[in-house]
Amino acid sequence: MNLIFGVDSMIPSCIAQSEHLSHIIKVNNPYFNTKNKENLQKDLKAAQNVVFFGQSFGITDSDYFKPYLISVINGETNNKNIFIVTYNISSLKGIISNMSEYGVNFDDLKKSKVNINTIYTERGITSYEFQMMIKELYKDK
Repeated sequence: MNLIFGVDSMIPSCIAQSEHLSHIIKVNNPYFNTKNKENLQKDLKAAQNVVFFGQSFGITDSDYFKPYLISVINGETNNKNIFIVTYNISSLKGIISNMSEYGVNFDDLKKSKVNINTIYTERGITSYEFQMMIKELYKDK
């Protein structure tokens, strides 16, 4: 197994064209398999509950998450709940800003048929929201 660090295609041209930095682009790595990305998107769309814990949704992750998030907005998933677990309202604002950089409107996401739940870890694991997430995730177990 190979661990591949790096970024995908949503990168500035100054990096993509640089002989010193182009090696961090995943598709330039001979061990990178684009099926991994496709499988992740397929699994996310099929899941009843999706949890993003500490994910910033930055531009370097947009190749993975933009198609999925657009499919949520368009009602093309089997998702019932998406839980975005982040530190506080300030970090949520960062997530919203990051998503907007690649054309995903958080308000449109909230209007989808999927319940978008924001959980703040600043409140601790005993908070009502965190406990409700755990209850929802394990209710059929």
